[in-house]
Amino acid sequence: MQPLWFGPATEPIFGTLHEPVSARDLGAVVCASAGFETVGTHRSLRLLAGQLAASGVPTLRFDWPGTGDSSGVMDDPGRVPAWLASVASAIDVLREATGVRRVALVGVRLGALLALEAVDRGLDVDGLVLLFMPEKGEQWLREARARHRMGVAALAAPDPPAPALPEGAWEVNGLMLTRETREALTALDPAARETWPREPPPVLLLRSETQPPNGRCESALVARGGSVEATGAPGYAMWMVEPAQVQPPRAAFDRIERWIVERAGDDPGLPGAAGSPGHRAALSAACALPCADGVTVHEEAIQIPGPTALRGIVARPQAPTERPWVVLLNSGPVRRVGPNRLWVRCARAWAAAGVSSLRLDGRSMGDSDGEPGPYADPEQFYEPHVAEDVQRALTRLESDHGAREFILIGLCSGATASFQTALRNPAVRGCAMINTQVLFWDREHLAAASEARLRSAFAPSRLLRRARRGDFPLRRGLDLVRTRLGGVVGRRLRLGRTGPSAIPGDVGAAFDQLVSGGVRVLLVYSQEDPGIAYLERSFGGDSTPHRGTTFDRRVFVGPDHTFQPIWAQQRLYEQLTDFVLGPGSAAASPR
Repeated sequence: MQPLWFGPATEPIFGTLHEPVSARDLGAVVCASAGFETVGTHRSLRLLAGQLAASGVPTLRFDWPGTGDSSGVMDDPGRVPAWLASVASAIDVLREATGVRRVALVGVRLGALLALEAVDRGLDVDGLVLLFMPEKGEQWLREARARHRMGVAALAAPDPPAPALPEGAWEVNGLMLTRETREALTALDPAARETWPREPPPVLLLRSETQPPNGRCESALVARGGSVEATGAPGYAMWMVEPAQVQPPRAAFDRIERWIVERAGDDPGLPGAAGSPGHRAALSAACALPCADGVTVHEEAIQIPGPTALRGIVARPQAPTERPWVVLLNSGPVRRVGPNRLWVRCARAWAAAGVSSLRLDGRSMGDSDGEPGPYADPEQFYEPHVAEDVQRALTRLESDHGAREFILIGLCSGATASFQTALRNPAVRGCAMINTQVLFWDREHLAAASEARLRSAFAPSRLLRRARRGDFPLRRGLDLVRTRLGGVVGRRLRLGRTGPSAIPGDVGAAFDQLVSGGVRVLLVYSQEDPGIAYLERSFGGDSTPHRGTTFDRRVFVGPDHTFQPIWAQQRLYEQLTDFVLGPGSAAASPR
């Protein structure tokens, strides 16, 4: 895997190239979806890209401008035009980097709509795969909005009250869609076009289990002419669930691989393709990103070698400083961009203010090596190797970047890893823990915490109230209950077979060690998060075990576990910025 930046200097795009040992003369560009759907599908698309590369197909996947590790933010103007332009840029860089002459697009959900729209506007491609594509942009918006309403329906009212969104803007699962972006997405309607703008590419359309055959868009594509193969594919339902329960649609991936290889032809050899210096452009894993007020931030994708290679993004200021490095950790299976992309925002704003950072993917997370998923057992996010991986990353920052001291920040399981590493490494001078569920790995408590979250989220009164308001589709709700209950029951059965297995730890003594050693500690909780009860039990009913200049605790009324909605992200960002830069600090807005 080769990380790279490409596209316009004013808004660089982050991508990852998967190169085969022997390349065919047909490459693939993977166009992901957006919003919540990318949280769980990102690692699956890494699997798909690797699968295609193993069959000789050079494959590039990338983050849309304003999403993931790419530059920009979602509420920038011109999002949809920038996304469409990025498809053409991705094709260009794939050709330049590998020497392939032909390129197929593989679009997923909203990414399929965007890929098809780019072709309908004249982009020349040699194949088009549309995986689980909605009928039109309006449908995708409606489904995303419904998921968002389902998630926030039972949240407490914010205190103090939340500011209003800009006029015409929507919040969708922690991201802001401006009126302009919504209108541009609504205008995506492939069935409204009667012809292809040029010679039609061969098309593979894979429907989900919930999509009937011969739908409006499928019928319109067939009527346009050309080669259109449409068929159903299993796996959609378990691909669009909560990230920890995601199962890659392997049958669909296998079908895509066979179809693209068939388009490539029988000859796997390509003179001057991947790996040939005479035919490849220079690829850079580093990039200068423009921020507000003319400030430039430097980012670089790095790899941390070891038994399981880890990957991450370093963000650095223009001029080196002696301030501690910040390391931002995974929240469960959420990749290094952080909950609602907050880690990207923090890293770039803090770099603009003089603080270097690393956004780290632990093993089996994001782009790091390890198991492809699914994450059938959330206990894996708390096992001892997680803190060991963090320590390996700190050692690498010391040797390669001259880091001397660190501040660790994590949410949920990332908070646990922050705590455990801080106890073991005296170079850690600050530790911010957000909605931590457990501080020492304890299977019995983790099972209890999962049960508590399940009871809270799916209480019958809440389900019925949401259904009456139209905020909770009952069929979808039953699928979620079955998935989550199965995980809880499975953990309880395993616990019953093996007995409790925990790393013993005295939470009070551990906090004493940190505070007495001068480590600054910040605990942040959502008011209704079950982690508060764990902390109170650990300290005999007192959830504020220490008071003083090095310990602080904050509880916010209204956010969910990942600090949605948008107003909660802003308040968490301000709290963390005060912790890293000092009270009242202002950080430049990243773009």
